[in-house]
Amino acid sequence: MQIVTENTIFQTHTVVALGTFDGLHHAHCRIIERAKEIARQKGLCSMVYTFSNLPSAHFGGEQYMLFTEKEKIQNFAKMGIDYLCIQPFDGSIAHQSREAFMEEVLNRLHAKVLVAGYNFRFGDGAAGDVAFLQQYASAHGAEAAIIDRVDLEGDAVSSTRIRAAVRAGKMELAEHLLGYPYAITGEIVHGREVGRTLGFPTANIYAPKEKVMPPNGVYIARVWLEGKAFGGITNIGRRPTLRNGEDISIETNILQLDAELYGKTIRVELLRFLRPEQPFHNLQALQQAIARDKEQARLFFEK
Repeated sequence: MQIVTENTIFQTHTVVALGTFDGLHHAHCRIIERAKEIARQKGLCSMVYTFSNLPSAHFGGEQYMLFTEKEKIQNFAKMGIDYLCIQPFDGSIAHQSREAFMEEVLNRLHAKVLVAGYNFRFGDGAAGDVAFLQQYASAHGAEAAIIDRVDLEGDAVSSTRIRAAVRAGKMELAEHLLGYPYAITGEIVHGREVGRTLGFPTANIYAPKEKVMPPNGVYIARVWLEGKAFGGITNIGRRPTLRNGEDISIETNILQLDAELYGKTIRVELLRFLRPEQPFHNLQALQQAIARDKEQARLFFEK
């Protein structure tokens, strides 16, 4: 996959999938797979045109994402598209007329086919919809393919719905809607090593500031390290018993692994919410709670 800058002008014809694509959930994947299918049929290149941030953030709305920009790029690469055009959603795009948006996509990206979801909007004031997209494309020698709404559990699959599930700690629902577990990726850093003192060493990472976070508490997790998967329990929060600092921490005790991991990158998939963050009167009570958490995780992975 080749990343296209906002100044690149294409000479070859393309099939362009349009959207914000935060999370790359089931409905997003249908759009991209359809674009790839049309590209194969017509002998064209496949492309995704998207943004590194949420358009809503520019207007003072939702700003936290399911994917960081890095995660977004990595997952698009796995989908096997030819080109990715990703750029910040800023004032120049926000106030671009719907006609100017279409002209840029058709001319600069040399699009012969546009693929979008049923509720795709664009242009200043979101004046452009899929009906206008189809009409404009047809009038300028291009085609448009519109992907119908995808429903799961009685409602439309959407990034908004998934963010709500994550924020409510409903990790199984988030996974069902996404098609894969919700995860946080980061480099392991030095913590206070209190867990090691208690007999439960943890791998500590920082949460990206732009990432949607679930409630503080303890989760059953799957940890990916250097291509291998391990079970674990993850604590998200401030450790009410051991208050020392205000940053939210992501601390994972990896089952069946006790090695020096500082500086390595892990991907922590949050599979199930176990319990909320809670204070303990002494370290023994905390140790007992962690032991119970580990036992629940062990039973979960033995199923």
